[in-house]
Amino acid sequence: MSAPSKTSPSLVLESVTVKFGGLTVLDDLSLEFGHSPISSLIGPNGAGKTTVFNTFSGIVEPTTGRLLLDGEDITGRSPIDIARAGVVRKFQVPTVFHGITVADNLKIAVDAPRERSLRQQEGSAQSWEPTDVAKQFGLMSKMNALASELSHGERQWLEIGMAFLAHPRFLLLDEPAAGLGPEESTHTADLIKNISEHCKTIVIEHDMKFIRELGGDVTVLHQGQLLRHGSMEEIESDQVVRDVYLGREANA
Repeated sequence: MSAPSKTSPSLVLESVTVKFGGLTVLDDLSLEFGHSPISSLIGPNGAGKTTVFNTFSGIVEPTTGRLLLDGEDITGRSPIDIARAGVVRKFQVPTVFHGITVADNLKIAVDAPRERSLRQQEGSAQSWEPTDVAKQFGLMSKMNALASELSHGERQWLEIGMAFLAHPRFLLLDEPAAGLGPEESTHTADLIKNISEHCKTIVIEHDMKFIRELGGDVTVLHQGQLLRHGSMEEIESDQVVRDVYLGREANA
């Protein structure tokens, strides 16, 4: 592997409010990511987690407030432009190309256009080849298989690999452990920890055990606002968080 990038990217929501009609989904929310290689975003259903990802990836434009990448205002830019700038997202349901091989899926990711500045970053995924990702993710034996022939876990790993090959500064992963067995979940956590040496990774997840495995910092949302931020140990021991979200899971 190449050495990790020496740059320290930042991805910021600055006083962001998102309203859909009369419903306020994000309420004057300010968040900053980039201090930790891995960050987890948690909260009860309806807390605004997916809307944060939608805002970061350009699917939703803030009603008020700004989106900043490395200090640059990218509010209102299209999802394609934001991805080219280095914010790459993997959705909860794998969206690989089922009718072609694993190798061809990975090749498509390598061939996707990105800004020159990203290609020139020391330690970025630009120096990785499809076979590097396949080896790292345990997919070498499946390179000639159709994506449709993969298990659910393997499709998750393939899509994470494709997203990683898109040269992200920030990789957004929406519930990467959903539907996985214990061994697959542990393997996925290990993969995320490995790739976080090369890009900042933000994870939405409900599985507290998985978040413990990831490490990093944790941000808790509630009703579109920041409830708490800290380590997993601090979050689990916080009585307000336990009451609002973790409940009995905090003792799991």
